[in-house]
Amino acid sequence: MYASGWLKRGPIGVIATTMADAYQTGDTIIEDWTNGEPMLNDGKEVPIEQSNTKPVLDLLRSKGHRTVSYADWKKIEQKEFDLGARVGKPREKILSVEEMLKVLD
Repeated sequence: MYASGWLKRGPIGVIATTMADAYQTGDTIIEDWTNGEPMLNDGKEVPIEQSNTKPVLDLLRSKGHRTVSYADWKKIEQKEFDLGARVGKPREKILSVEEMLKVLD
């Protein structure tokens, strides 16, 4: 899992701080790519039971948090493309988490 900016360090810092995080994360991704590390499961979603994310997801869910898979995110992304096409734009961003989650319901 790769993270940058506020996701990595919390809501602190300025643009330069988050930019430095992004460069560091990018360097790590390039290093992993170069060394043949698996990337995004080659586009295939791995069942939670077969991944190393199950304990984190179980903890989040036990605390009442809804999780969003990569496949879920792709559905949200497609909805943004569809909304954008209606108004002649590449994408119309959905601005609230509540609205994003409605796409999945």
